[in-house]
Amino acid sequence: IGTLGIKYNNKFIKTNLTSPDTISLHKTLNFLKKKKIENVIIEASSHGLHQERLHHINFKSAIFTNFSQDHLDYHKNMKAYLNAKLILFSKIFKKKTKIISDKNILPFKILKNISKKRELKIVDINSDFSKVKTQLPALPDFKKKNLAMAILVAKICGLKEHLIYGKIKKINDVNGRLELVKKLPNKAKIFLDYAHTPDALQKTLEFLKNDYKKDISIVFGCGGDRDKKKRRLMAKIANKYCSKIYITDDNPRNEDPHKIRKELLKFVSREKSFNIGDRSNAIKASIKMANPGEIILVAGKGHEEIQIYKNKFYQISDKKIIKGTIIKSENLSKKKINYFENNLILQKITGNKKFINFDGLSTDTRSIKKGNLFLAIKGKKNNGNKFVKDALRKGASCAVSDSSKKIGKKIIKVKNSISFLNSFAKFKRERSSANIIAITGSAGKTSLKNLLGQLLKKFGETYFSPQSFNNHLGVPISLSNLSSFDKYGVFEVGMSKAGEIKNLSKLIKPHLGVITNVGEAHLENFKN
Repeated sequence: IGTLGIKYNNKFIKTNLTSPDTISLHKTLNFLKKKKIENVIIEASSHGLHQERLHHINFKSAIFTNFSQDHLDYHKNMKAYLNAKLILFSKIFKKKTKIISDKNILPFKILKNISKKRELKIVDINSDFSKVKTQLPALPDFKKKNLAMAILVAKICGLKEHLIYGKIKKINDVNGRLELVKKLPNKAKIFLDYAHTPDALQKTLEFLKNDYKKDISIVFGCGGDRDKKKRRLMAKIANKYCSKIYITDDNPRNEDPHKIRKELLKFVSREKSFNIGDRSNAIKASIKMANPGEIILVAGKGHEEIQIYKNKFYQISDKKIIKGTIIKSENLSKKKINYFENNLILQKITGNKKFINFDGLSTDTRSIKKGNLFLAIKGKKNNGNKFVKDALRKGASCAVSDSSKKIGKKIIKVKNSISFLNSFAKFKRERSSANIIAITGSAGKTSLKNLLGQLLKKFGETYFSPQSFNNHLGVPISLSNLSSFDKYGVFEVGMSKAGEIKNLSKLIKPHLGVITNVGEAHLENFKN
């Protein structure tokens, strides 16, 4: 029983309130008992608790998941809001009732004190979470923690552990809760989420950013006649994490929707924001303007199918709009998506607005491939700027040079070629969702890298440098050739003096590090 209505035995009853009024709630419980249902889960809203809708129910257990800003239009301040939530524990619960919560949330200490006074039993989920985390499906940590809490309560209700874990794999995403609704032909993904508070929005965007390593577009607004303080916070969060922001209407209710949007737009960058009041048009615009591989988050309404303007209720479903928006475009090849990814990075570093089709980066005309970007680096023996024409003749799409001389067309001028290389490698690493392995040691690095690279190819797309690219130039060159489709990346890290491995590791940011051995090498640069 909750925000999504009443669900039982695969049947559904629509409701208007998260926690129904007392009479409706007790009628429902009576009805469910007659249907021989033994376990009921109820969402306890702060409104419901404050208005005593949940009093006179004998609860067996409760979960307190998290606490963050919401409903300040009703509760006036955070203290009053928290006190309303705590009614469940301080007034309704009977002795020995179990509370499952998280020691990392702010109210946990207060819950402990209430438990002590009222002889309740409080359990911190983190000990259980560390045990079950590996057995749970691939989900954001906050979803995994919620699921771990649900598992613990299921055990309290007498369900057998092996039956619980047998069912976990069959659990579907909750309607409108970080739900992947559609994949576009250009590999963009569209997620739907109910996030309508600053904390929920931040957690959702953090997960999408960390998991997919792609640019995020967001479609969202804020409701009228509700907590106005959260508007500024939500706009700032969207501005921090998103490359495109579509400000639209949520439920304006009795407020002027134009004024709500205007308030949000104050806190987002003008060059990346769009003011589209019609929610359907805003969603469609975000889909039609989606770049290859982009993530789109439609936030705020989730499962809801009604939009409120003053006293009028309009039928609208974000999910139906997403599914109904047809994009007539080709399925982009991996090469074209790599072109796009490389251009995004090139534009960030150089400000060059011209789209250049290039795939891969090279500093050596002897091994350069058609379509590569040639990076001219001035070394101790050779000056790469002298080989630019040769690189272009061999099929390089363009060249990057820090030479002050006019070399020819298809040249992008930069202040320092090595700085460009490091920046390009850094952005490539930030945008990669591959599992990264770094290998170092006095001997055997290249052999192990090649063996591991060939092995991992059997399990997914893998990049590993073809030669012993393990120094201050070789490592960033290798990173610059990572593709957004690579599942694994294997890099070797060499050194001739102290500090080199540290700096290269900072650039690679490996998930796993391997040290083959430590022997006598480069001792001319060390005391012993």
